[in-house]
Amino acid sequence: MSADFPTIGSVAKFLRYGAAGYGYPYSCSILHWVEGAPIDATALITDPILARDLGQYLGKLQQSPTLTGLLPGVENFYRGGDLRVYETETLSALKQLKTQCQGSLLRIWEQALTSTWQSPPVWVHGDIAPRNLLTTNGRLSGVIDFGLVAVGDPACDLVIAWTHLDKTCRKEFASALPLGLDCWQRAMGWALWNAAIVLAGEAAPAEQTAVAKRVLDLLAEDQSFLQNNS
Repeated sequence: MSADFPTIGSVAKFLRYGAAGYGYPYSCSILHWVEGAPIDATALITDPILARDLGQYLGKLQQSPTLTGLLPGVENFYRGGDLRVYETETLSALKQLKTQCQGSLLRIWEQALTSTWQSPPVWVHGDIAPRNLLTTNGRLSGVIDFGLVAVGDPACDLVIAWTHLDKTCRKEFASALPLGLDCWQRAMGWALWNAAIVLAGEAAPAEQTAVAKRVLDLLAEDQSFLQNNS
């Protein structure tokens, strides 16, 4: 993350780069402290105000200048890039799972691949997850960990709609973002990929497995959600 990365609200501001050494093997960055508590990693968010806060934050992020942005690639696991890079992995995982809703999930995946981002690239956080979202008194107060940041397709940043938002909050989140139906369909594809590989893999933590199962159920149930809110 460069020093001139756009800071919106309580985003951790860059202070210094750190190099590997003294027994610590990785490069790192030092950022200023952001107040707040991480969101529960397992429970669904049921507060529509918090969901709207997050949607508005992402909307502002997507409107920020992108002159210094990096393109998606191997380094950030293609966040903001073409979802098709994970097609083989996703289809293999779904085949292993053999869920009752496999037909619905395959249709979601196929639909996700029918479009690509056609507008100028926008900032993508790349890891919008509870551990990176801080709240104070029930309101979003900080967004941290921009290690997967890039400029490209914002669809991957919408995955939290199915990982951690209930139905009411998904609608509130979506209403705060001026994005087309095709972007939300690609977001469903990103959510499907992530959940499927977790469940098809080995020795995933129980909490992560439970969330992944919930995601597949919500995706299968929620195909009409986008049609009703496009």
